[in-house]
Amino acid sequence: MVVSSGAEERELLELPQGEIPGVVGVERVLSRSATTEVSAGAVMVHTGGLLMTFVVRFVDEGEPVEMDELQRLLHADREPGPHRLVLGTRLADGSGDITVADPAVLEPTPTGPRLHAQSGRGDSRLWRATYWLTPRPQGDVRFLAVWPHRDLSLGEAMWSADEITAARAAIRPLSSH
Repeated sequence: MVVSSGAEERELLELPQGEIPGVVGVERVLSRSATTEVSAGAVMVHTGGLLMTFVVRFVDEGEPVEMDELQRLLHADREPGPHRLVLGTRLADGSGDITVADPAVLEPTPTGPRLHAQSGRGDSRLWRATYWLTPRPQGDVRFLAVWPHRDLSLGEAMWSADEITAARAAIRPLSSH
């Protein structure tokens, strides 16, 4: 999709306000190590994209992860490095996007839908990072995670085109009735 103006781009990035999304409501584990688990939570399907949450759980009993550190790992510029948590998508056509561009791990494909950070919150044992994937992809969507520093190998889980289509059919307009 080619965006021709700043106004069109802003509209594409904004979450729809006048609708109730359909939901693919199953959390799926993407990758797990002895100390950390990353999963993808329920996916909210909107007319313009998918709103989804990555969930990071720290299961070790060592030093808790500092929130400032995790905030930098999730939302800093897309600089590579083994210390970085890499989250991403891979679509049916092979395109995808990632939160940190690291050619040694995953390479983004800028022609398809893009991930846009929305929010992040949590504590030293649980963190949720919400992303808006837009425009809404067609076909299967795979969510990916890798974090070499926490011994998380590249893992993924798929939401099928059928699940997303069923959720899309459940989108309702928001009304005052």
